[in-house]
Amino acid sequence: MAAELAHKKSVRSGHRGTVTRKVTELETALGATPLDRDSLEQLRAALAEKVAVLKDLDESILALLEDEAEIETDIEGAEVIRDTLRSALFKIDKAIGPPSGAPRGVSPTVGDTPSESVATRIKLPELTLTPFDGDYTKWKTFWDSFESAIHNRRDLSDIDKFTYLRSLLIRSAKEAVAGLSLTSSNYQEAIDILKKRFGDESQIITKHMEAFTGLEAVTDNQNLSALRRLYDKVEIHVRGLRSLGIAHSAYGALLTPLLMRKLPQELRVLISRKMSGKEWEFNPILAALLEEIEARERAGIIHKSSNAYTRTKRESATATTLTTKDSGHSECCYCSEKHEPSLCKNVVLIEPRKQILKGRGYCFNCLRKGHRVRDCRAPPKCTECKSKHHPSICLKAVKSESSKETLNLQVNVSNLNPEAPPFTSLSSTSQAEENDTVLLQTVRVTAFNPSNPALCREAKVILDSGSQRSYVTQDLKKEMALKVKSKKSMSIAAFGSTTQREEEYDIVEIGLRTEEGSIILRLLAVPLICGPIPAAPIEISKRYYEHLSNLDLAVPDEGEPQILIGLDYYWSVVSGEVIQASSGPSALYTKFGWVLSGPMSGIMHDSSAALITHVLKVETGPTNREIDKRLRSFWDLESLGIVDTEEAVYEQLSSHISLCNGRYKLSLPWKDPCASVPDNFSLSKRRLLSLLKRLRKTPDLLIEYDRVIQHQKQMGIVELIEDPSRQDGNRVHYLPHHAIIRKDRETSKVRIVYDASASENGPSLNACLHTGPKFNQKIMEILLRFRVHKVALAADIEKAFLMITIDKRDRDVLRFLWIDDLYKDPPFFIVLRFTRVVFGVTSSPFLLNATIKFHLESLIESNRKLVNKLLRSFYVDDLVTGAKTEEEAFLLYSDAKDLMKKGGFNLCKFCSNSEVLQKKIDLLERRVSGPSIVDNKEKTYAQSVLQNSQKSSEGEKKILGVLWNVISDDIVLNFCNIFDKANESEPSKRHIVSLAGRFYDPLGLAAPVIIKFKVLVQELCRAKVQWDETLTGKLLERWQLLVKEFVSCLPIRIPRCYTQSLDDVESFQLVGFCDASSVAYAAVVYLRMRSGEMTITRHLLPRLE
Repeated sequence: MAAELAHKKSVRSGHRGTVTRKVTELETALGATPLDRDSLEQLRAALAEKVAVLKDLDESILALLEDEAEIETDIEGAEVIRDTLRSALFKIDKAIGPPSGAPRGVSPTVGDTPSESVATRIKLPELTLTPFDGDYTKWKTFWDSFESAIHNRRDLSDIDKFTYLRSLLIRSAKEAVAGLSLTSSNYQEAIDILKKRFGDESQIITKHMEAFTGLEAVTDNQNLSALRRLYDKVEIHVRGLRSLGIAHSAYGALLTPLLMRKLPQELRVLISRKMSGKEWEFNPILAALLEEIEARERAGIIHKSSNAYTRTKRESATATTLTTKDSGHSECCYCSEKHEPSLCKNVVLIEPRKQILKGRGYCFNCLRKGHRVRDCRAPPKCTECKSKHHPSICLKAVKSESSKETLNLQVNVSNLNPEAPPFTSLSSTSQAEENDTVLLQTVRVTAFNPSNPALCREAKVILDSGSQRSYVTQDLKKEMALKVKSKKSMSIAAFGSTTQREEEYDIVEIGLRTEEGSIILRLLAVPLICGPIPAAPIEISKRYYEHLSNLDLAVPDEGEPQILIGLDYYWSVVSGEVIQASSGPSALYTKFGWVLSGPMSGIMHDSSAALITHVLKVETGPTNREIDKRLRSFWDLESLGIVDTEEAVYEQLSSHISLCNGRYKLSLPWKDPCASVPDNFSLSKRRLLSLLKRLRKTPDLLIEYDRVIQHQKQMGIVELIEDPSRQDGNRVHYLPHHAIIRKDRETSKVRIVYDASASENGPSLNACLHTGPKFNQKIMEILLRFRVHKVALAADIEKAFLMITIDKRDRDVLRFLWIDDLYKDPPFFIVLRFTRVVFGVTSSPFLLNATIKFHLESLIESNRKLVNKLLRSFYVDDLVTGAKTEEEAFLLYSDAKDLMKKGGFNLCKFCSNSEVLQKKIDLLERRVSGPSIVDNKEKTYAQSVLQNSQKSSEGEKKILGVLWNVISDDIVLNFCNIFDKANESEPSKRHIVSLAGRFYDPLGLAAPVIIKFKVLVQELCRAKVQWDETLTGKLLERWQLLVKEFVSCLPIRIPRCYTQSLDDVESFQLVGFCDASSVAYAAVVYLRMRSGEMTITRHLLPRLE
């Protein structure tokens, strides 16, 4: 009985979908000028026919239903359709008058007595044929049914048959005969066109095979409904092939492995055991699958599928979980989360809530199961209108609550930072209105190589009417071996960007299979189209939106799109047919099927839902990220001083900074002031439990880790949150953290690293913040000036990041979890949050640099010369400067220290090449400085970021990553560590590229030698050497000779100062040379100094590429 009920419901859904389409056509026809009476007559006949058909189906379905709630829901749904039909027929009668004589379309049961005259206008018979949409696999079924019911009827005229035929054709099938007028002579021509196009057996067989290949795999062994659905679809295609006379032996060998890949792993093992000792043929495997499914159905296995829109797994609803008492732990009957139904933010509209209650059989008043509202003994629950229904489905209550939320949202947004205007966002992500999930037009299609059609792949496609051109990723181009047809130079700008970049792109041809055949597109090949896009939830859409319930939706796909179809091809694949409703996404018909787009209003969604705006990225997406990072650094150092800097974010931040109690306070630079960020609580908790498990294996490390956090609490760097439910801003986010253990000969030191790139169910904190301007563009300038001073002076800002206070409204996104007792099991979690800038957040270096710049510029009137000197000498928290004499250098030390102290910054760890000055400073530092909150061995930002592979020895200090021997006052280039690693394994392309990326030479002093490594990397690429292929022959000899030559010239020592006596210099001259070859180009600049009869020349800036 259940199968019969399901079948009848499916048939009725099909008819209701037809009614929806006919009503849409009617609205269009009524708006036409002049009215097409023939079209309106046909629509009246079709709609009148549906009245009787649906009436019989409704009655037969009601007879099979047993649950009272289901009966009530079914009656209400049927009445809605009847009202729609009555309204449509009334509109037709009003427009063209009632039908004359017997009502056309409202016909009796099919009779067997033919009319004596074919031309007699008889009552058309009642039919329940399924419309044909152009699907090749459904043609034979459709034609057999139509031929028997209509085509072979001698009592119907050809024009009546044609009328029926046209009413049963939709989509591409309808388009095939669209040019034929409704006449008797055109009926047979329409039949011939349809048979020729859709009756081609080879095409039908191909479509069956493609449909079989595209069936969605079942991954959950317990998902019985999905397994049954898979089996039924396989059977449909097998029967279709059988009806064409294709024996299973002809396709079994091909379909058997495909079918096995569609099954979950556990079921594959079970079937393999049953097939043990037998031949692996398709029919026995299909029979074994059916036997397994029927056994599970008899056993009553029910699968609880997870919902992509819920945060927690749903549990079975009980009277306790559905209670409406004011308890903070009750389960919502709409989304199964822990909150009151009236406060549900996942299902916010009344109609979807009612549909859920009806579908689950809950009372509208008490929200309990087992009775209807008219039989409910509980008093009226609605406190808003006093009616007998629950407040969560009261229109008045929901409107009132909605207005409150809107008011609160407006207040929160306007008070994000009252001290300054919001940051201008150049981001491609913005907060969705009312937190609705917004769907983009994505679909999964079969792509093929036009030169080799057998080479095909499934590809993720996005339809974008906002893009002028269409694109394909270079990865897909390579995977499908697409031939380059031509090249084109284009300037491509991303959304929100004011800059364009012109590059040359390959133009390739690619084929896409459609419902009607295939199309060939010429696309631009780019490295990346856009970031991952979530797939449209088809099942949820059909369940919640009536206008989508009967559509055969195209299968969407999530992940990064591989093909973007822009306006150059958009209207070639989009028909323009749209199905819309007052709420929910719209369905757009394309050659790939129906595609969803638009907001999913009112159904289950995440409170952090965001609109994803398409951004075309043209920068390369590396496959070997670590190697790519090193290589980029390797090449970028040759561009120091050339690359443009970004200053826009600093201009906005300057209005956010304020000096409070001797310390600067600022807000985080949000890309979007209103954007939400996930709380990450669950992720942070899991990461902390894992961390504790590791640290407890070494109790000393656990104690040291806790000591660092307790010390930060004492210093006010972090603060305890007594009540985590309260927050100062409109966002809450927890930072996972882990330990970095640095071991030396005597001690083991733990450093805590906070992971602001971690994310769960939404963007990470780093993704929501501006990174600000890059700072490495200053390195070369600072080092060049550093070499001018006879007396060098370097220093660090003590715990620079922790000297800047974060505004209270942003502190809740800097929360983290810890425990109150190291030995308690299970542990009790406490919540802490940072009050200062956190090292590890992407914007922190920018915030520090911007604050220092702001501080110095605010004091420029008091000491312009000193301020300008410091502005040109700071790299984040490192000061690199100097003076002509020891007296000037000491004055610089004293004034700089006082100046920075006014902003709450303490300059420390001073270093100079002057032994006298160094002793004098050390004496003052020991006398004046109080207790430090930092270990003297703690690294600065520059020291931690500008790592290099040079060995340092006694008397050597790293200045912006460059070794400086303080005693001899030399710059030292010592890359021995690189060549130690060169001998650790066999030379391969990956090994050499990795080693090449370790060179750090911002001044270009070793460029004449390093360029040889760059040339070798070029040769490896031109020779198409694989990443892990060991070098042989001449390439191996080149490598060995290169290593030998370079090691022999190490270490390289160059005087830091250009000259020890600048007083006697009469003139300076810069002399530059440049040259180029087929493999590299080079430039070198010399500083030529003339003193009397003596001329001194120094290398200033060699540069090779």
